[in-house]
Amino acid sequence: VAVCRTDRARASRGEGGGPDTERRREGSDQGAAEHVSVVLDTNVVVSLRQYFPDGTDLSVYSQRELNRVAHQLNTRPRKTLDYRTPAAMLAEGVALTD
Repeated sequence: VAVCRTDRARASRGEGGGPDTERRREGSDQGAAEHVSVVLDTNVVVSLRQYFPDGTDLSVYSQRELNRVAHQLNTRPRKTLDYRTPAAMLAEGVALTD
């Protein structure tokens, strides 16, 4: 999030950045989140295509088969997660909320 020097100076004095600053930050955060979401969605689709070609009717697969694929995908290390697995990240996040 880009913050100008004036905003930093105000913050160091305990003054708020004002509503314009907050709106600017929210917009930047939202744009970054949307970009990450698109990248993650694309990566998920590419990963799923390794198991199910485009146009595959998933209703012909049993829940057990779908769970097996989900387990394989969730236990595969990801570069975007510092080579951790989505399952480990989820477990870490759940542990933090206990």
